[in-house]
Amino acid sequence: MAFVYLLGLATLAAGWRLWYLDWRGATVRERAVNWPVATGEITRSELRKTGRARPLYRAKIHYRYSVKGRAYAGRRVSPGGDLAGPRDQARARLAAYPSGATVEVRYNPANPKEAYLDWDSAPGRSAMPLAVVLMVGGAVLSFGLFMAQ
Repeated sequence: MAFVYLLGLATLAAGWRLWYLDWRGATVRERAVNWPVATGEITRSELRKTGRARPLYRAKIHYRYSVKGRAYAGRRVSPGGDLAGPRDQARARLAAYPSGATVEVRYNPANPKEAYLDWDSAPGRSAMPLAVVLMVGGAVLSFGLFMAQ
């Protein structure tokens, strides 16, 4: 019984985390529309495997750019984070950013360390519906078990 209660709480927490990442990504995308662009170069582009039971893959992309003569290095491709997914999805991301490629880096003028390559990625591919389902499901499961005790 305690395991199911904890599972409900974990599901609720996962929903909140997903909602936060989606909200943060949307907020940064809105602000980044007016950010300046610097020319950068991909320094490393590799496929990373995560997960054990069901393998997921993540494209790890590193780049460098300079702003007003100062050099910066970045790893963030898009706002909201780069989630792991199917191998084909990660390979497609790698193909878009091969090592040595010249890229446009959109950076925050108030904090040039904050930069993204794909600042407008997936407009409309929101994780919000899944986040809501996880939060509601986790709350119902946890609250229902709590009330049943």
